[in-house]
Amino acid sequence: MVTEPFYAGSYVCDGGYRIPRGIKKLSNKLKQMNQQEVDDFVTKRLALKAAIAEDAKNICDWLDEEYTAKDGNDYENQQERERQIKERLVAMGWSQERYAVTVAFRP
Repeated sequence: MVTEPFYAGSYVCDGGYRIPRGIKKLSNKLKQMNQQEVDDFVTKRLALKAAIAEDAKNICDWLDEEYTAKDGNDYENQQERERQIKERLVAMGWSQERYAVTVAFRP
């Protein structure tokens, strides 16, 4: 017989489902509220949800900008490094044509 582990803070209802303790406390609190208190609670939670969604969107936009900037910097750094390598190879006697063939066959 396989038994599920007991999670600290969980509550098992009569149907055998696990309900987190916070949900059970919230459920009991909502049952004790009158209609106006429930409406106020729902309004506040919807406003909180909208604020969280807006913050999440702003954070995702910021991350996209950071990644885009980093990719641009990486490409610029790669091009600068390649230019430096070309200069060193030419100084060592390699011809520009030979280097171009080598670069064309790199994976």
